Amino acid sequence: MIKTVSFDDMKLDSKDYVVLDRVESSARIILTIKNGTFILTDPDGTFSLEYLALNGTLVLNKYSGVLRSGFLSEFSEVNTKSPEEIVRRMALYRLINLVREQGGDYVIEPIYTTSVEGTVDEHWRSSTTTITYLTTVSGKAIKLKTSK
Repeated sequence: MIKTVSFDDMKLDSKDYVVLDRVESSARIILTIKNGTFILTDPDGTFSLEYLALNGTLVLNKYSGVLRSGFLSEFSEVNTKSPEEIVRRMALYRLINLVREQGGDYVIEPIYTTSVEGTVDEHWRSSTTTITYLTTVSGKAIKLKTSK
């Protein structure tokens, strides 16, 4: 886990760190709604969550794969019923891995963007709604200078 902190909180001078690079990652998930079934999938096939709508409540029916999520603040449980939260945390997980690959210690100035696109496919017996969530997160990877 890599935590974000502001420069004010860390009280750093420019001599205390090096900005390694700007990093950016994205994630996409698809929500398919049909006949009271809500299916969240990663187009890359890494996970799938299927919920049934029972008495106004979503109940997990099936799941497969691994949902990899990242955190840039205090740890909290992932709300797996929220497509927007899932896609955001997937993008963060990927960003954290990019920072680690660069040898970074922190991410500063994270910026998130999310777009949502939906389609409805009408058939004579039922309809299928497909909603695609795409989140991109970017920030600056920094490496703290240490004395050895």
